[in-house]
Amino acid sequence: MIAPRRPPSQEELEALIREARERQRRRWLIAAAGLAVAAALGIGSYFGLAGTGAANRHAGTNANSARALSLVRCQTSQLRISVIRTGAGLDHVTGYLAFANRSGTACALRGWPTLTAFRPGATTAALHARDVWAGPFLRGVPTVTLRHGQTAVAAFAAGDSGLGPTGACPPPFRHLRVAPPGKSATVVLRAWIRYSRRNLPDCTRIAVGVVLPASSMPPRGY
Repeated sequence: MIAPRRPPSQEELEALIREARERQRRRWLIAAAGLAVAAALGIGSYFGLAGTGAANRHAGTNANSARALSLVRCQTSQLRISVIRTGAGLDHVTGYLAFANRSGTACALRGWPTLTAFRPGATTAALHARDVWAGPFLRGVPTVTLRHGQTAVAAFAAGDSGLGPTGACPPPFRHLRVAPPGKSATVVLRAWIRYSRRNLPDCTRIAVGVVLPASSMPPRGY
C-alpha cells in the first residue's frame, strides 16, 4: 500500500511561490526584450499590433524630458480612473489602476497614486512599492505624459490567504478610493476582482506601484 504524500511544509510552499514569481518575471522580461527589438525595427508596440489603437494612444515615459517635467500634474477631474486587468493566483490577487486623460489638455503623472480599500468598519491604505506582484517589474520613478486619450497604469496586489494557521480572512473590501499622484481629490471604485469573481480580500496589506505608461503592462498571459 502506498502511503499518502505528506502536505508541503510552509518552507516548501514559500519556495514554490518564489520560484513561480521568478518564472513569471523571466517570461515577462523575455517578452519585453522581444517588443523592444520589434520597436527598433519599426514594427510597433504590442498594444498597437494587438488592435487597441495606434501606439500613440498610450502614454509616453519622459523621465529626462524638460518638457514633460514642465507639464502641470494631472488633476483628478481630468482623468477617467478605473480598475483593469485583475487576476488571481498563488495566493495573490492583482490588477491595475488605469488613469486615462479625458481632457483636451496634456498633463503629467509621476510617483505613486493614493489607494485606500474600505468596507463598513475597516479601511486600509496601500503600501508604496517599486516591485509589485502584478508587474511591470521596472525600476525608477518616471514622469508619464498623458495627452488626450492616453492612459497610464499603476499595478496593485494583495494576498488572498490569511497569515494565521487557518488562513481565514476578515470580510473583503467593497470599494477602493483612488487619487492620482500628488492629488487629494479621489474617486470611489468597486473593489471587484473580476478574474476570481469576488471583492478584494482583506488578508494582507495591499501594495501599489508607481505610475507607468499603459504600454509597460506585460502582454496578457504573462
